[in-house]
Amino acid sequence: MIAVILFAVFDLVVFISEKLFFAPHPLFKDSLFEIFGLFLNILIALELLENITAYLHKHVFSLELVIVTSLIAVARKIIIYDLDKKGGDALVGL
Repeated sequence: MIAVILFAVFDLVVFISEKLFFAPHPLFKDSLFEIFGLFLNILIALELLENITAYLHKHVFSLELVIVTSLIAVARKIIIYDLDKKGGDALVGL
C-alpha cells in the first residue's frame, strides 16, 4: 500500500510539473479537476492504509475510519464529475 501511495504522489508531481513547465500557458484552470482528483486519490490511499494498520493492531474494523474513507471517495467522485460528458442522472445518484 505504501508503494501505491508513493506512486500516486509521484504521478501527481509529474502531472503538476508537466502542466507547470511544459504547457504553453502554465495555468491550471483547465486541469484543476484532474489535480484535485489525483490529490484525493492520495488521501483515499492514506485512509485505506490507516484502516489496514488499525485493523492489524486491534483486529477490529473502525467504523469511523471506514465512513471517512467512503466520504472522501464520494466527494472525489462529485468534485471530478464532468457534467458535459455525463448526464445529471448519475450526479443525482451520487
